Amino acid sequence: MELEEGKIYTTAQIQEFMGIGESTWNHKRSELLDNFCLYYEYEPIYEGRSTNYHIIRKFGDYKKPLSKRAKEKRDSIYEKEIVDVIQTDNLQTAANVSRIIGSADEIKAYNHTDGTVYEYTRLRMLSMFGKTIGEGGTHGAIIEKIWCRADLVNNMYIPMSEEETHDFFEMYGNAKEQGKTAELDLLNDYKIGLIQKEELVKAIGELSLSNYVAARKSFYNKHGYYPIKVPLYGLDGLDIIRFEKGESE
Repeated sequence: MELEEGKIYTTAQIQEFMGIGESTWNHKRSELLDNFCLYYEYEPIYEGRSTNYHIIRKFGDYKKPLSKRAKEKRDSIYEKEIVDVIQTDNLQTAANVSRIIGSADEIKAYNHTDGTVYEYTRLRMLSMFGKTIGEGGTHGAIIEKIWCRADLVNNMYIPMSEEETHDFFEMYGNAKEQGKTAELDLLNDYKIGLIQKEELVKAIGELSLSNYVAARKSFYNKHGYYPIKVPLYGLDGLDIIRFEKGESE
């Protein structure tokens, strides 16, 4: 059985795909889904007491959960490689870190696809550093987030100037201003009962995303690159500075 992107599957079908019975699912559902998300991006769809699963994207070929010992070893290998990257240049995203560590021999030994390496890296970095400024994790914290341009040739991010950052904010403000009428219409439709709150939240979220995409496109047309806000990571036990190719600045 294969799972196809864009399709919705019942819990029973997911169990069949994983090759497990209902009892195993009931006792290990959280562990099974934690492993499942390494290979598939999905969203649960709740219908009464039933849960279906919408498959959004496939990262790689599904593998059953490792034993506790094997999982701890794999996580340790990923964490070591992530720390090595952060010590060299701590202005990073999980996507960029995964590109760098994907060539490490110990990582390649797992035969993970690029998508799976990214997902492992993303999840380990969330555990190691948290996802918001100052939240922290097992290895440190995100100190700040800086607007940058990506230098993918050298696998690094370069901070934007104040003028460029201000320019992008203005472009986003202009895009948002143009969408103000549509947003007010949605809010009014909710107020008078034409749409439900869930529909309102989804529609406004899509409108905000559309504004963001439009602003990035305008910025690219003017400056030749897309702006991205990148976390600056701080490792426990080290001074909180920016590392770039082994040198602080």
